[in-house]
Amino acid sequence: MLEARFALKPGWVRSRHDGQSHYIGVSRLQRLYGLQCGEFVHLLPCHHPTHLDFLARGRIVLGPREDGLYAAAKTEAVIAHAQTRLTQIDRSLRGLESRHRKPRRRSHVMVDLETMGTTPGSAIVSIGATVFDPVEGTIGEQLYVPIKLSSCASWGLTEDPATRKWWAGQSPEAQAVLTDPDQVTLTTALDRFDAFWRQVGGSEFWAHGPNFDDPILAAAYRAVRRRPPWSFWNARCTRTVYAAARIAPNRAKGVHHNALQDAVNQAEAVIEGFRILGLGRRPLAWTLRRIWRRIVEGRS
Repeated sequence: MLEARFALKPGWVRSRHDGQSHYIGVSRLQRLYGLQCGEFVHLLPCHHPTHLDFLARGRIVLGPREDGLYAAAKTEAVIAHAQTRLTQIDRSLRGLESRHRKPRRRSHVMVDLETMGTTPGSAIVSIGATVFDPVEGTIGEQLYVPIKLSSCASWGLTEDPATRKWWAGQSPEAQAVLTDPDQVTLTTALDRFDAFWRQVGGSEFWAHGPNFDDPILAAAYRAVRRRPPWSFWNARCTRTVYAAARIAPNRAKGVHHNALQDAVNQAEAVIEGFRILGLGRRPLAWTLRRIWRRIVEGRS
């Protein structure tokens, strides 16, 4: 079925040949413009003006021509109509864009803490965080803040002797955080985390398990009488992804128990887990590596 793109408006026209006025009806206009039935509607003088406006709306109006160049006139009218419609559409889109508020940037943030205990209320040694996109597979802005333990103690956060002993058995690179000259107070560290969270549009708070980083950092906020910047319903657990995808973060990369390095390693493992589970983008190189690994391991 053809679309009625045209509206034929019959009327009088003065002939170039005899100088007489002739009435050109709808049927003749149809033949002169080379239109098929169904391509046009009639704009008859007997119709009410409101009805005529309704019929003509959005259509190309064609009528009698004194020059007799009907074929060329039809082409020009179609082009002009298309240009007008494009202009209207562009204007409408610009209007929508101006009225539509851009959505707030929402980011996944992987957080890792190094602490002097394993329960809420423990002193925090350092905060590491990185933005990442588990679907697109990208790592973004990062934050690393070492914290003065004396400042944590002044706000009532405690140290666990067993954890202090555990720190003594870690690598010199990991223990370096305990004497880092860039250590800041607890409140300054939380200020920096707040600023980082706002800057990156933090939304999802990721951590390695639901019972360590999240509750310990939230407890530190409560200790200084402040609210955490993330919402409890946006807490995400890496362990669930790792278990479903049967993977683990690469702890051999960089310094283990460096808060930022651990956060990056965990984010990369979540990205890999999303790919394995079919939730993330799979580049061709990644797919080929997976196929080769299956061949080497003798799996179908």
